[in-house]
Amino acid sequence: CYLKGLAVTDSPASSGTTRLTFSKSNGIETSLEHSQLEEIEFPECHDSSLISNDINLIKQDPKGNFWLSNWSKGVSYWDGDTFINYNTSQGLCDNWIHDIEFRDGFVVFSSINGPLSIYNDTNFITIPKEASIGEVSDIALDAQGNIWALMYSMSNSAYLIGKYDGTKWITFPSP
Repeated sequence: CYLKGLAVTDSPASSGTTRLTFSKSNGIETSLEHSQLEEIEFPECHDSSLISNDINLIKQDPKGNFWLSNWSKGVSYWDGDTFINYNTSQGLCDNWIHDIEFRDGFVVFSSINGPLSIYNDTNFITIPKEASIGEVSDIALDAQGNIWALMYSMSNSAYLIGKYDGTKWITFPSP
């Protein structure tokens, strides 16, 4: 909601009635009149389509839109007017998204449980993880289109660097 006007008075209101007018992005206005100072709830101003309030990451894509992830319910995409939610039901690799990166119109998601997803504005493609790899935390994309990832190796209980070249994972163990 956007506040259009505000009048503040003491209690009791010294000038009669205070009018508050709020405007949503779709042009609908809500006006409230009160004769005394009080706390007012505005449930009509809360956008309830956000997938969860438990947000762990916010990233802005090259088009200026926002992607928000949380620890257990997927991601929400904010296009400037509404949220669009994605989770495993729509093809996202996991609901526990840890990192989000962008390249050439694609969105890449890493997950706590290992696999990656690439979203191309139409559908999700899942990149499977190596059997011994657990959590994929941070990711980066290089100019050649490779996906670099900080991964946790279940077999030796250590972090390692992995590179996905479009067909296979190459891992670089830590010393």
